[in-house]
Amino acid sequence: MKTFRCEFARAAIFTQYTPLQKAILLIALAIAASGMLLCHSALVAAEHAPQISEKVRREHPRIWLTPDDWQRFSFRREEANFPAGEYEDLRRFAYSQSFNPNLWVTPDQAIATLVVFVMEKQNPKLRPRIDRFTDYLCTAEGDSWTRPRMLKALAITYDWLYPLLSPKEKDRLRRRMQNLVTAMKKEYRHSDYNNHVYLEYGPLVYAALALAHEEEWADELLVECDQMLKRHFIPTLNQLGGGKPGRIGEGGWHESMSYFSFFAYELAHQMEAWRTATGEDLFAMCPGLGGAGRWLLYCTRPFDSSFAPIADIETPARWGHQETAYLWLLAQRYQDPFAQWVANHTPLRYPFHIWPKILWFDASIREVQRESLPTGCLFPGVGWASFRSDWGPEAIWGVFVCGDSFAGHQHADQNSFVLSAGEELLVDAGQYGAKATEFHNTLLIGGGQRVLGNDPRQFVGPTVPEGPFDTGDILAFQENPRFTMVVGDASNAYGRFEKDRRIDPRPTFLRRLLCLKPDVLVLDDYVVPPTPATPVSVLFHFPQTPVIDGDIIRYTGTKSSLEMLRIWPPSLPAEASTVSDEVAGQQKRQSTRVTITLPNQPVQRSLWVMAVGKADQPPDLKDRLKVLSATAEMISLSIRLAEGSTVQLDLPAPDWTQATIAYKGDPIISTDRPWPLAAGVLPFTAEGLALIERWDRAYHAGNRPPWDTGRPSSDLRQAIAEKWLQPGQALELGCGTGTNAIYLAQQGFDVTAIDLAPTALAIARQKAQKAGVNVRWLLGDVLNPPVYLPKFDCVYDRGCYHGVRRTAAAEYLATLRRVTKPGSRVLILAGNANESGTGGPPRVREEEIREDFSRDFHILRLEPTRFDTPSSDRQGALAWTILLERKATP
Repeated sequence: MKTFRCEFARAAIFTQYTPLQKAILLIALAIAASGMLLCHSALVAAEHAPQISEKVRREHPRIWLTPDDWQRFSFRREEANFPAGEYEDLRRFAYSQSFNPNLWVTPDQAIATLVVFVMEKQNPKLRPRIDRFTDYLCTAEGDSWTRPRMLKALAITYDWLYPLLSPKEKDRLRRRMQNLVTAMKKEYRHSDYNNHVYLEYGPLVYAALALAHEEEWADELLVECDQMLKRHFIPTLNQLGGGKPGRIGEGGWHESMSYFSFFAYELAHQMEAWRTATGEDLFAMCPGLGGAGRWLLYCTRPFDSSFAPIADIETPARWGHQETAYLWLLAQRYQDPFAQWVANHTPLRYPFHIWPKILWFDASIREVQRESLPTGCLFPGVGWASFRSDWGPEAIWGVFVCGDSFAGHQHADQNSFVLSAGEELLVDAGQYGAKATEFHNTLLIGGGQRVLGNDPRQFVGPTVPEGPFDTGDILAFQENPRFTMVVGDASNAYGRFEKDRRIDPRPTFLRRLLCLKPDVLVLDDYVVPPTPATPVSVLFHFPQTPVIDGDIIRYTGTKSSLEMLRIWPPSLPAEASTVSDEVAGQQKRQSTRVTITLPNQPVQRSLWVMAVGKADQPPDLKDRLKVLSATAEMISLSIRLAEGSTVQLDLPAPDWTQATIAYKGDPIISTDRPWPLAAGVLPFTAEGLALIERWDRAYHAGNRPPWDTGRPSSDLRQAIAEKWLQPGQALELGCGTGTNAIYLAQQGFDVTAIDLAPTALAIARQKAQKAGVNVRWLLGDVLNPPVYLPKFDCVYDRGCYHGVRRTAAAEYLATLRRVTKPGSRVLILAGNANESGTGGPPRVREEEIREDFSRDFHILRLEPTRFDTPSSDRQGALAWTILLERKATP
């Protein structure tokens, strides 16, 4: 017995049986499912149906419109900025004789006519037209794809026309909906990570809401839908799309952008139906869906407005009616300017696709000003990073992929990327069904990465670290007005697993992609193969055959050109071969694969510099690039960019976190010290970049901010003198220019120090060199520290906690839990709310401190003290000395 159907199958068909028959049937099902997940959901439904059905309004309409909406809806035409021209197109369709018997189309046409019927104040001239659609949907056969669409249109017809329907018409619609529900429940229950489940099971919501209080099976179905939405659909979108309640996510979906569009509008409609019928705002529970507009905006190719060609997709696939079907709604529910921008710029082909705009368009929501946005964006839930040189149609643009595996439409493509500039330059040769690593711009290490089945993960849940689905992690992301950097770890994507146990040695594969705007990219790979004899090959895929000249690869298209220079290892042959395979019965796109096989060594490195130019003005990297030093452990480069400035990169391996960048002759980022590159994921939204700039500006031009006294903090010196903190592994949060971190190192601690301000860290590195101590300096976000940090014996924080507590207390506490272990000590200096007057550092009350830390830490000391000031003879503001010890793990 296939028990994976049972999670949602709350069996509306049971209502035709007596209670005794139901019990017998359930026992039989349990016996048949011996040792597997039992289907007990009908009993759960019976128990909880009354309380859930009471959430549904008894009056109609319920779906998308309330009774008040029904009365006011026709007056929308009088609102300023009402899309009158588009409505007239929709209206002409509704009054026409146009009828498409294709069941992918007919339900949309029926709903479009219903929207006009309401807008036209229930004009009886439209009833014959509505009845024609209803008759057809009540008799057509349908299949697993179209029955849910039919059910949706019939439920809306029943709900919106409820007072106008005769008892016979209502009975007919009820019976038809029950038949469709029964047929839908017999279909295979796909994974929470598979688009099918949202399309084939999600529309059960409409029948449950339309017939609540009228049919026992519908009340039972409500329980199923409640759990389906809240335990499966919404958590999955939140896991992949990111965000948290009150803050919408970045967006993203692993199966490809086209598959997301295929189902996302249906899910949004289901959530809106639930909201209008029950009053529960599922959008507030689902910040992950709120990032859809951002994802679409960043991951659409500039030159042809088509989706990023990643995972199962046939290119070009462009924005269309599926986007406008839900983005007007998301713009309204999330007040999201990204969704508004995409919806405003999406063309519609057919007039019957206009109805979502008539329902949900809100002219008060201003679309985002795209040209003012950062040009790079991370989508951490799916492990996509988008980068571009600018927002123009000919911009250099690409997407880098390194994330977990969730469902079978994904490819074995971790640490791969695509690149375009007015046309494709480096392509994903996989397209639909060609999942193997050999089709992607990444590495073969012995062979390809694991290719997983269609539904390898049934229900939503976290990825087990080092398990079979932990195929990639974005270790670092940094967006800056002059560059975008991403670091991916695809080590665990290689090798075989038996169930959850690895049976092959695990390699190491770290890849850094650095986009130096406007025209240069640096690709740096660090590899430790499972054995020195394991072959490692670098793969690049081009639309046509490039020219290979020693260490240089040149590709020229119709508009653009790409030159790639291999810096390390030098003097390796490159082989070009044509890729044109038939996969899953479909002929794949033809491309040319260039393969560079690295020499067999215990540790391997591959570094390329790429430059993009016009087809008739190709870049000449050799004239613009100087290799200052090149070994497997350290590569230093000086690169002149197209706009004239020069960048120096120092790229050590294996500790990639210590890489630096310095610009010369650039008015935006020129600095007399090399900046560290990010060691973790930094804030990358416009607000986040402004925060980084604000903190960093305090150190510009030799300035010393007021909190930087230039000597070790008194509370830290006391803690060392009185042995509150013992030498061991220490982490300083918000280290600034490093005075306290250097002091800890001088006292025998093994110190890691993290800060968000690159200029401060650049100063700290120089101070540590002068002092002759070693500190591991990390450019990172205290609220989102690098994922690879170990558990520390002690943590010091002078001023972070009080600065972030009011807006990000949960994130700060999560950081402390992440970097400590039972017995770890944490010393915090924070502003004291007992200070009189105004100004000075942020302040915290004693009860707030106890509330924040008591769950996870013993509070060993909580004493008033004073901040130090730059002048040693003057005390600063009132403060708290907080000494914590991490409790034993329960």
